[in-house]
Amino acid sequence: MATEKVKKEIDKICDLLNLPVVAKEEALKIYEEVEEKGLFRGRTTEGVIATVIYITIRKLNIPRNLDEIEKASGVDQKVIISYFRDFFKKLNIKLPPVDVKDFVVRIGHEINASEETIKKAVEIVENAKEKGIILGRDPNGVASASLYLASIITGEKIDYDKLLTVAGITAMTLRSRFKELIKTLKIEVPPQYL
Repeated sequence: MATEKVKKEIDKICDLLNLPVVAKEEALKIYEEVEEKGLFRGRTTEGVIATVIYITIRKLNIPRNLDEIEKASGVDQKVIISYFRDFFKKLNIKLPPVDVKDFVVRIGHEINASEETIKKAVEIVENAKEKGIILGRDPNGVASASLYLASIITGEKIDYDKLLTVAGITAMTLRSRFKELIKTLKIEVPPQYL
């Protein structure tokens, strides 16, 4: 049974990530399962909490990434990934694949992109998925590059710095994903964007 301190920590991190109540309940349930199965040995409570929140967002298909969880929890991504791999096997968790389109929509709305640009970015992501260039890529990087490319196509001026901040990525990551997209999808862009 989770202590009051654990419940408060789960609530705090979920609030920082702006997660719904159902996510808090699911994270608590997974935490108690970890406890029940004796998977705590050699692990920190903070690490377990961060990991169950990561499992929760993946399970509920909520578009958040490891960077965001690391910032909210203060737990290094490497710890979360290590715990996640072990819990994944031992708890027999079934997770839906990450859908980059959800990240496009969330980031697009946060940077106040038009519906036309968001729709075009979703189209770009679909094409990229068909070509197999999304696999293994950070969803925030692909979503941001798709939004940036879509804004060029639609002629909408978006705030580049705000895009980087909201997505939590570097300019280098954005440029790399952007170049992959235009090369693989054979999209012509004006030279000033290259």
